[in-house]
Amino acid sequence: MRYRDYLTSDKVAQPSDGPDVAIADSAVVAELGDGSFHAVWQGRAGLLGEFDGTREEAVAWARRRSKRCFLCTRAPGDLMPLEAGD
Repeated sequence: MRYRDYLTSDKVAQPSDGPDVAIADSAVVAELGDGSFHAVWQGRAGLLGEFDGTREEAVAWARRRSKRCFLCTRAPGDLMPLEAGD
């Protein structure tokens, strides 16, 4: 279930054996309103780094910092793992 579906669903959240995206070392790439991309690298201690550039540059920057990379799409609350071909 995607996060946006969880927000509009009447289902009860179930515990997960996987790491929590909010506290595990991860990187998130998001498209900004002007068409540029912003990447953040986060860990247990909080924000570890930020980067602005093209989609390709932001994805490459994120992948150099974490094995757990996500793409935040324009749909509010929609967070998807970056696949190898992205």
